[in-house]
Amino acid sequence: MTRPTVLGLLGSLTSHSLPTCLVCMCLGSSVYFDSANLEYIPPLPHTYLCAHFNHISHLRAGDFRELTKLKRIDLSSNFIFSINDDVLHLFALQDLILPENQLVALPTLPSGIEFLDTHLNQFWSSGIQTKAFWERCWKMDSNPVNLNFFSSAYFCLPQLPTGHFT
Repeated sequence: MTRPTVLGLLGSLTSHSLPTCLVCMCLGSSVYFDSANLEYIPPLPHTYLCAHFNHISHLRAGDFRELTKLKRIDLSSNFIFSINDDVLHLFALQDLILPENQLVALPTLPSGIEFLDTHLNQFWSSGIQTKAFWERCWKMDSNPVNLNFFSSAYFCLPQLPTGHFT
């Protein structure tokens, strides 16, 4: 399957040589692609990316290559079932919002993440790395996780994961 060219999403260049978008809304340093039928992440120069209610199923290594300044990624309510191991090497990333997807595991997360929301996914205990709990707030309710497998993970945890667990 070939990806559509980025030019299909972008209009003409602004006076600052930035593209105008045909399917998104830009507010300051944020870009919103809500319900835009996206199947991949387009390269745009913003720090906040919101792409709710799209058709993104897989995050690939190149998806964030040009988005090195991202501080917040919100991909709520897509159909994401997998994330490549090398996709989230974003040093500025602080918030990763992935609720209501089909994830069963997470790759190694950047150390700078402070808030992680993965509620309403399909995580089992085997899809969670113990280090993922340390020094970050992780909302992961409504996942079939047995937290008893991770009792040593709470040592440095500033806040316990919230929600109902099995």
